[in-house]
Amino acid sequence: MNILNAKPKGTIPKYLLDAVNKIPNNPAYQYRDKNKQWQIITWKQMFDNAVKLASALADLKIKPQDKIGFMADNRYEWIQLDQAILFNNAVSVPRGTDSTADEMKYILEHSDSVAVIVENKKTYDKVHGILKDLKKIKTIIAIDKEGIKDKDVLSFDDLLAKGEALKDKHYKDIIKRLEDTDTDDTYTIIYTSGTTGLPKGVQQTHRNEDHQMRILPEHLGLHYGNDVFLSILPVWHTFERMAEYIVMAAGGLTAYTNIRDLKTDIKEVKPTFMASAPRLWEQIYLGIMNNVKSGSGVKRALFNLAVKSSGFHGKAVKFLTGNELRTTRICYIKALARIIVYAIFVPLNFPFFKLLDTIVLKKIRAATGGKMQGTISGGGALPRHVDLFFNNIGINVLEGYGMTESAPVIAARKPNKVVVGSVGPLIEEVQVEIRSMDGDRVLGIGEKGIIWTKGPHVMKGYYKMPEKTAETVVDGWLNTGDMGFMSYNGTLSIAGRAKETIVLLGGENVEPVPIENKLLESEYISQIMVVGQDQKYLGALIYPDLQNLAKFMNVDGASITIDQVQKDEAVKDLIKNEIKSLVSSQTGFKGFEKVVDFRIIPKAFELNDELTAKLSMKRHVITDKYQKLIDVMYK
Repeated sequence: MNILNAKPKGTIPKYLLDAVNKIPNNPAYQYRDKNKQWQIITWKQMFDNAVKLASALADLKIKPQDKIGFMADNRYEWIQLDQAILFNNAVSVPRGTDSTADEMKYILEHSDSVAVIVENKKTYDKVHGILKDLKKIKTIIAIDKEGIKDKDVLSFDDLLAKGEALKDKHYKDIIKRLEDTDTDDTYTIIYTSGTTGLPKGVQQTHRNEDHQMRILPEHLGLHYGNDVFLSILPVWHTFERMAEYIVMAAGGLTAYTNIRDLKTDIKEVKPTFMASAPRLWEQIYLGIMNNVKSGSGVKRALFNLAVKSSGFHGKAVKFLTGNELRTTRICYIKALARIIVYAIFVPLNFPFFKLLDTIVLKKIRAATGGKMQGTISGGGALPRHVDLFFNNIGINVLEGYGMTESAPVIAARKPNKVVVGSVGPLIEEVQVEIRSMDGDRVLGIGEKGIIWTKGPHVMKGYYKMPEKTAETVVDGWLNTGDMGFMSYNGTLSIAGRAKETIVLLGGENVEPVPIENKLLESEYISQIMVVGQDQKYLGALIYPDLQNLAKFMNVDGASITIDQVQKDEAVKDLIKNEIKSLVSSQTGFKGFEKVVDFRIIPKAFELNDELTAKLSMKRHVITDKYQKLIDVMYK
């Protein structure tokens, strides 16, 4: 029997087989080799390599549902090895190369991994240093073996050669494993940090990902066999992996790039679609603005006119097509008044809009390759001014929402339904309820509460953590921990986070508790709450220890006031240095976990106000109370 005639149902490999059967010679993947030359892999080549690699893994005694650690970053070989793992019905356990040795040790040990794939010598050295504690690891594979002297380590090329020689031996086994894979089988375990700081292994199933691969290509406006996807985000993260999977489901081409080469590659590849973190679009926006500022007065004037004209046109179109965010019922008198205004001014503006679009905005679109139909933005909220700018100039930013536990997409904008201020409508087969904070009531349209979701996208559970699973998934409903509301447009809007995890603008997930605990070691800090949701960096709200500061300031401890402290520049420098020394790479924190700025608040957090009965911080209450202070910090 030919593997191409295998009939896997409702599983990820089905989509690769579909592409090979339908468009075998179409380009599937594009990447730069070591000489910076573009290399193309067709769907037939992708499939052939997957069979070879799967045969090699089978010969290494990898069995169905065995766990394989995958410590590598985004590159063509990643997705190729991923498919080989799936052909064996094994389970990948991915993580980025920037993970610490301790993180890798915990993940590999907790997941019961029997093999590990590393990207290169640097990652190999981290894993090699902890191997003595990982008794179940029997095999190490290095994508790039250069510099690794261990003869037992197999390279990507070694696996291909091994698989070529062994594929006939394991051919029937691979077919059986493909067809025996059940939709409820786990295909990956993605570790995400919890509020305790211990990572939790999210088990995603083939059913979870099949749902995304069936629904999202049409939802996002992809066209089978025609789209070009530019890949830049970390592929071990569920958002980027989902994006690459749905492009596979749509028979599109995935081209790999990085931040360093993005400006060049985006013009050469001419993508129609990409997935991105909000930070990327903010960087592009700032780049455009800096170019405008450095241009002549005429160019600046034309640009400003073009932006204003496109903004007016975009606002009118959104209102008239029902794509302006509505949190309350429509007032027909006000709506009629706006229709009259637009009926007069839209025709007057339109010739200027078209002219300025041709001579100004078209050039901006060309900087993204000129063929961009849309980009899905996730991992954090897109700043409103950036969101409006790109959507008004003709680049659809399809902001979406989800989480690792939901495989990940719960809602996403559609090309014809871009409602700024929302993350779009729910995707098909997904249910959402907005519940009160105590979970007792389902709220109505426009009411803010906790987002719960149910459907084929909800995870199998946390690996070996039944209690945590039971806390998060109740009767099939996943508690996202996020706050939001449904609009009268039929879209979902995110209003903040009830849970503690902070997602920065670049998509980095930060657990504030370990940072706060570390900073409380300072004798000058009494209370602290780390902030930074949807911002470029972390900040903090601090209530200082007045008595210790009184000694530092050489003033009477009985008479010192918070007002004195807030105005004292020496105190600010002292606390700044305390933060810098306590939270640093030397003390075990990553770059994005550093606290860049802070503000001293006027009063301490109090019981039944900012604190619960257990003296835990009510983060949403504190955020609301000090929102203006937080806004000033990030201006």
